Amino acid sequence: MNKTPASTLITDLAKRIDQDSTDAGVQADMLRQLNISHQAVLQDHSLRFLNTNGTITLASGASSAALPTTLDDGKVFSLGRVAGDGEIEYVPPDEWFRTRLDTYRAAAETGPSYYTVAVVSGVNTLLFKPANTSGSSMAIPFMGQAIPVAMTNASNSYSALPEGWEDTLLLDHAEIEMRRFLGEAIPDYLAKRAMEKQERLYSSYRTSKEQPMTDREQPERKIAREQYAEDKP
Repeated sequence: MNKTPASTLITDLAKRIDQDSTDAGVQADMLRQLNISHQAVLQDHSLRFLNTNGTITLASGASSAALPTTLDDGKVFSLGRVAGDGEIEYVPPDEWFRTRLDTYRAAAETGPSYYTVAVVSGVNTLLFKPANTSGSSMAIPFMGQAIPVAMTNASNSYSALPEGWEDTLLLDHAEIEMRRFLGEAIPDYLAKRAMEKQERLYSSYRTSKEQPMTDREQPERKIAREQYAEDKP
């Protein structure tokens, strides 16, 4: 079994709501809704099939680097130490200026120990402490979530969803939203089926099993639990 291409999904969605699948305007509307539904399904949680990795270059003496535009920093995201042992610790923005944060690291280290994320001159940027004092640029490894690429009306364009989910969950979700937009009744079975499929997707592929709140807040919740939890016997 192979993934269903976007061009076929467009035709199937048009037929589901009794629209002319050969009309260019209808095809454009179907594609727009498929992409909206695609984002809606994928944006709530970090999902294993969207994991990607690579390196971010931190110039010599620098304390910031642009976040790759293909990464979603609102999802699970981690930066490794250049030596490959451990990770650079994420710091919530309200603790970024705490005392001596910018000077703490092991004596032999020349790379940063902490990072946070901020918008600098309109660009999502990783801020590091301390700066890179290695004397040369360093490639900081990352593991994060890729931003799904929008589908196009083509036979070689595909959903980022795992195989089989695009012509079940995605089509159901898009059909519901199109019927809502057109003022049509939404069959109970369709809404129930879409909700159950979405729950199965999240339970099968989530990278974290923590419940609602954004993934970016998960490290912050961990810090809060460690700082404010009652003493255990």
